[in-house]
Amino acid sequence: MLHDVNLLPWREEKRAQYRQRFVQLVILGVLFAVGIQWGAGWYLQQEQNHQSSRLAYLKQYIAQLDKRISALKRTEREHEALLTRLKVVEGLQQDRNKTTELMNLIPQWVPEGVYVDKISSVVITSS
Repeated sequence: MLHDVNLLPWREEKRAQYRQRFVQLVILGVLFAVGIQWGAGWYLQQEQNHQSSRLAYLKQYIAQLDKRISALKRTEREHEALLTRLKVVEGLQQDRNKTTELMNLIPQWVPEGVYVDKISSVVITSS
């Protein structure tokens, strides 16, 4: 019968220390990995929040620009309406001036001693 006699007890103590150190390093590694993962998750969450706030700002700014564009379009339509009215008024003014010019020229065309009682207009259309 063989007896298992440990003549060097320091080897067992060394193995126990190695095992204990291995367990400690594994626990430390797990804690370190969890910490890194938590830190990365926190950082990414902060970046996502920052991006969301920038996106909200851009949406708000785009809404303001859309309002300004619609106001500009409305102003442009009003401007076009005013230009149309102005053209109509200018046309009326030109017609009015033609009548005045004609009345100013009549004394030059009509010989002395002739009196004009009635003037009628004739509209000539070209086909």
